[in-house]
Amino acid sequence: MADVLALVSKAIFDKAVAAGGLELGTVWPTTTYASAGKGLQPLVAGGDLYLVTVRPPDEALWLVAVLERPTFDGKGWTAKANRVAIRDLTETPIAFANGSELPTKKGVLAMSLQTPRVLLKGLVGGGAKPAKPAKPAKPAKARTRTSTPAAPAVPAAVIDVAALLANWRKTRSPRVADLLQLAPSGDVDVKAIKKLDPRRQTRLAFPKVAGADDPRLTVCLLQLLAEAHWPGSSAEKLYDQVFAKLVALKDRRAIEPLRAMATTNVPHFLGAGFTARLVAKMTATAAALARRKATADDAATRKLLAAHVAAVVPARGLMTGAAAAEAVQLIAQVFAAPDDLALRSVVADRLLELEDPWGELIALQLHATKPTPADASKIAKLVAKHGARFAGGIAHVANRKEMRFEGGFLAETLLLRDMVGRRYWEEVATAPHWATVRRIRLGTFSIPKWFYATWFERANLASLREIVIGDSVVFQRATATSPWSVVQAKATLARRAELTLAAFFAGMPARERARMPVPKSPRVQELLAEVS
Repeated sequence: MADVLALVSKAIFDKAVAAGGLELGTVWPTTTYASAGKGLQPLVAGGDLYLVTVRPPDEALWLVAVLERPTFDGKGWTAKANRVAIRDLTETPIAFANGSELPTKKGVLAMSLQTPRVLLKGLVGGGAKPAKPAKPAKPAKARTRTSTPAAPAVPAAVIDVAALLANWRKTRSPRVADLLQLAPSGDVDVKAIKKLDPRRQTRLAFPKVAGADDPRLTVCLLQLLAEAHWPGSSAEKLYDQVFAKLVALKDRRAIEPLRAMATTNVPHFLGAGFTARLVAKMTATAAALARRKATADDAATRKLLAAHVAAVVPARGLMTGAAAAEAVQLIAQVFAAPDDLALRSVVADRLLELEDPWGELIALQLHATKPTPADASKIAKLVAKHGARFAGGIAHVANRKEMRFEGGFLAETLLLRDMVGRRYWEEVATAPHWATVRRIRLGTFSIPKWFYATWFERANLASLREIVIGDSVVFQRATATSPWSVVQAKATLARRAELTLAAFFAGMPARERARMPVPKSPRVQELLAEVS
């Protein structure tokens, strides 16, 4: 069983204090921790949830409750009322399963605990005497909190995939399925599924895919639907196979995600008719799964779950609650002042404290004009793993190999992506990430005509200095208030380049077209005159 430590926000605990006069030595009879964060998934194996809070003015760490063997109800974790008295853990060594330590720097303790952490061992039993603390390491000078020597990041037990799969195939237990989700993918060949080409294949034709009776396949198929992995109607027969497989898996965990995708979170498929047909099939699939009656775990299943430890270390960059919200606000400050490099440095420091990988990218690129080979490798890995987040909505249509980051933010990109729905293009046109982009290349095959007007009107293009259309025409300007001018144009433009340039001029605000110096290229002059 894995015990997890999680943070209760100051605001929530202050309300409990006001309502019940809580203080050290009293008992807070709470029964619920309202969070669906992935960092709490290890509790599916039956561990205890230790709730802590940070108290002013000296950042004292209090243990405020222990929820014994909580269960997840879809919105949060519930258990019998807490019966452990509030105690001060400020000087108590705490060992985490991943070997990390609590920070000693003032002002960051609460933020460091935003992501739940798996404990190497519990702090106290439910009402029992406190566990004997480990011998503290020799304290460093000026430290105010005793730290615990790093523990090996090794779970106390290995997940028995074979036993869990055998049980799930018999019981279809959601708790067993959740536990299996923490194990390696096994027979679920996710890469093979994503490589399927709907223009050539209409079946889940890989044995490790079509034949897998594995709940991890449920999650994979739902992700394909949610991201509209195959957006066009040519993939309809392939999606029929996906829906049939979901029904065959009999995994009730798919019911609510399917219903959400059919109502409030409709994926970005191409075409209203195709979207409507898939929404109807999502609804029908959810209904088919709901007809299978839910049953409680039997004794054998409960015993199997209790015998496992899901010591999962949340992935770097996975934040929850206030930490994620603060990260968004910090990044927004940079978008509002893209030329303020000092601000970027401050933002990077705070993001690093939040264990946000974006902070690492900013720090690596901001403080080294020429990164070392080791730093260059780190930057490449960060962009490969988190580039979609760093580029925001622009990543929907940008060529990943052509994205360039400077100072931790997108500086150059190429828009070139076929088979992308309008709603994705709308996100691209209004993405705040344009604030730091200095150079953009526009493909001549895939950008919709209406895009340019929305982009010019709603995107923050203050940093933009160069626009390249295909390989034919180059626009530049000296400052954010200078007029655009054509500095380079081929003598003869390809038909696709002419169509793209015409749409570009049509979308450019009339006041911007009027300010442009007369292009030297006769054909560019003609295209500009046609829309002016």
